[in-house]
Amino acid sequence: MIRTTPAPADLALPPMLKLGLSSATWTLRDLTAATPEIPAAAPGCVHTALAAAGLLPELHPPGAEAALAWIGEHDWLYRVEFDVAPALLAHEEIELTIDRLDCLATLRLNDVELGRADNAFRLWRWPVRSALRLGSNVLEITLASPLRAIAERTATPAERDGVRVESFVAKHTWLRRMACQHGWDWGPAFPTLGLGEVRLEAWSTARLRSVRATQTHGADGAVSLTLAPELSSRQPEPNVTYWVTFSAPDGSPVHVGDGLSFAVPAAQLWWPSGLGAQPLYTLHVELRDPAGRALDAWSARVGLRTVRLVQDPDPAGLGRSFGFEVNGHPLFAKGANWIPADLFPHRVPEERLRRLLVAAAEAHMNMLRVWGGGLYESDRFYQLCDELGLLVWQDFMFACASYPAWDDALLANVRAEAADQIRRLRHHACLALWCGNNEIEHNFVGERWAHEKRLWTDRVMGRADYDRLFRETLGGAVRTLDPDKPYISASPHDPLDPTRWPGDTCGDNHYWDAWFLGVPFASQRASRHRFVSEFGFQAPPTPELLRRLGADLSAPPTAEVNARLLAH
Repeated sequence: MIRTTPAPADLALPPMLKLGLSSATWTLRDLTAATPEIPAAAPGCVHTALAAAGLLPELHPPGAEAALAWIGEHDWLYRVEFDVAPALLAHEEIELTIDRLDCLATLRLNDVELGRADNAFRLWRWPVRSALRLGSNVLEITLASPLRAIAERTATPAERDGVRVESFVAKHTWLRRMACQHGWDWGPAFPTLGLGEVRLEAWSTARLRSVRATQTHGADGAVSLTLAPELSSRQPEPNVTYWVTFSAPDGSPVHVGDGLSFAVPAAQLWWPSGLGAQPLYTLHVELRDPAGRALDAWSARVGLRTVRLVQDPDPAGLGRSFGFEVNGHPLFAKGANWIPADLFPHRVPEERLRRLLVAAAEAHMNMLRVWGGGLYESDRFYQLCDELGLLVWQDFMFACASYPAWDDALLANVRAEAADQIRRLRHHACLALWCGNNEIEHNFVGERWAHEKRLWTDRVMGRADYDRLFRETLGGAVRTLDPDKPYISASPHDPLDPTRWPGDTCGDNHYWDAWFLGVPFASQRASRHRFVSEFGFQAPPTPELLRRLGADLSAPPTAEVNARLLAH
């Protein structure tokens, strides 16, 4: 149980109180099998809780996907008991906040239903002041089976404009959660259920929801910043003020005062790795009441730079360029696609994340593409990319499938997801581009988007629905909340003719011929594509797996070992 200390009666109300519940004692129970409670954690998931309790022999044995499928077919209950002190209840507003809730959840606080969640990519908030009690409180989070939800949703054919849509290439498109947890060509299917960080946040009058910082770079090298705070408040226009502190990388003050626009003299520019240094300024915005007392604050580290996606016509009229320009200088992008470092993201400690990103920088990479079949990465991921000079091509989380974009509830859910993630990430120096999806535009849209504009089959989505999701909803969110960043609707993408797979005259491309077609690796040297945003080759089995299968690593593999490898 976690406790807070009551505030003395003569102490002024603090600006905001946060009560973290992650360090409290959580339990987990299988509601489908009606088993006893086991210890759990938040952040955490059902798979790792079962493993920690000794109820799973291991998470990655051969055949584990089938052996552990029952976990995703059951319903689970997380429970935590915690104490609330008078200081928290003294505030006007109290919200329960969960950074990641995977995925179909019903929440009850002291037997009062707070609401439901259905998106693992959103920041969830519920007002809880009326349900909280002084002293002991109980929070219960029921997570419903994602596999059952998918089966129920796809058991009855959907209909779109009179066309029966009997299946999707990937059934998980009905749910907003990590697609790769349902299986990919590089990883197993472990659709789990779990929680991110859980906390209570108490505030009065108003709170800072976010701050958008717009940079203006002059031709003479001068840089100025304009801040646009966004508030959550009980009143339409609370009488509040802002106090801004902007500090140089060495900690010296650049601007201190109530102005939301200011110049940065002798600005130190942020550069990608290999082109220069990565100086980071500190921006601190304090929200104050009319008496000058602090109500809330928002802080971020900011790199001063410009990033432009260049798609200019060729002088010879052959097509268009595709590349990035940083601080007015062309960038030769060198990097890789980033998939989740673990199918259970809470198992990635900071030292492992740092080791992987440092390795990328030391390999002379300067850009990583956060791939759309995984998840929007942790705050620490983007902070490290800022520090290391690794630009980020950020996909929205859509990949390799047809999505039911005619569903208004899905679009509203995605709209909220995009707003949460754009507000969270837009201030990072590393963020170079937003991209709507991975490999949907050409593989899963009606053949050349021809004939009926809303054509649907059991394999592909129609153009009208594609445009509704990836051009209007996601593109509109970027234009509204982060208009300084470039946005493309898909990768790969041909800006001159989106109905065709990009060739070597414009757009970005995915080059997998060395794997899928078996052409020599050397063929990649002859590539004339404008920008290859994905390429690679399937890795060999790990030594650990080879030993499991009885291989003698000091000798060439036998036919028997090869057969066992193919079987797995």
